[in-house]
Amino acid sequence: MSITALLTSWAERFVRHRNLLDRKVQNIGQDEDTLIVTRRDGTWHYIAQERLDLTAAGPTKEGSSKAPTSTPDRVILVVPNTKDNLKHLQTNWPAFAKRKDLQLIFVNPSSPAEKWIINPHMHSRIADPESLNMGLQSMFDEVGEVTADDMDTLARSKEF
Repeated sequence: MSITALLTSWAERFVRHRNLLDRKVQNIGQDEDTLIVTRRDGTWHYIAQERLDLTAAGPTKEGSSKAPTSTPDRVILVVPNTKDNLKHLQTNWPAFAKRKDLQLIFVNPSSPAEKWIINPHMHSRIADPESLNMGLQSMFDEVGEVTADDMDTLARSKEF
């Protein structure tokens, strides 16, 4: 199993578990490393990535007449909780914060805390810019770093 397949599988379990509470999911489909979740409140795409890359989120519905009709209402990028992914978010924060439809999930499947979730647009509106990096680092540390070797081991494991 590849790392992106592992993250996609993790995302599907996450969606199914959350649906036990809110009961909004109508259908779950998959297209390569994207989990397509049809909900009563719109379509959400969970995109698994080894390295955080905003371009994978594609165009937004808001303010774009060129966005395809298949453009989701919400895009969730699911990435390993690595130092490189954290640094990429910190370095490119303004670009991530512009996307109202974007949510990020940083995952460490072997950690008891397992994940941290952030909506950069909302976070940028309520957080103090001076403490942004410290806050992101705190969330990263709470879950714990997962290394590429850890992810490879989990991807090869049949128990995951």
